Amino acid sequence: TSHLINAGIEKAKEALKRLESAPPTFSGIIEGIEFSREDLERVNQVFFNLVSACTNDELQALAKEISPKLAELANDLLLNPRIFALVRQVYDAKSKLKLNIEQNRLLEKTYKAFQRNGALLSDAQKEKYLPKTVEIPAFMDPKDILALLEISLEVAPKKDVVMNLDNIYFALDKADPLPESLPILD
Repeated sequence: TSHLINAGIEKAKEALKRLESAPPTFSGIIEGIEFSREDLERVNQVFFNLVSACTNDELQALAKEISPKLAELANDLLLNPRIFALVRQVYDAKSKLKLNIEQNRLLEKTYKAFQRNGALLSDAQKEKYLPKTVEIPAFMDPKDILALLEISLEVAPKKDVVMNLDNIYFALDKADPLPESLPILD
């Protein structure tokens, strides 16, 4: 399984390189992003469902090995300024595009994924907030997420903690809130 996931990660990284020079069109960039990880997503779904359904020490160890690689791949996409610039061009032109309902939803979802992961933050804000992002693996049990949050709060009791479906963000302290350009949920 790990060789399939590693192969999928390499294939997705190659697709990311191609996306940087993709035309700023719906099919060029938005669908390109959507399909860039298609094979990897299939393998991930099977693997993480297996981890959830019948876990053991070997599967947990493999999940711990793979999760940081998947998080890095997500960051390679969502924090790539060139790819975001292309996404934003398509998003800003959406009123001129003749998108159907599904295409419009995919465009919104893609743009918001970049936005939620800090694409609109200034370089100073990225330096301040993004290194403090903690990835929550999809297979993580909700009680473990709460335990992680409790530990985080013990370590940094004076910090604001904001949690969305993918990440936990820490502001430096209550007087230093998270920027508005980092929306949490719809």
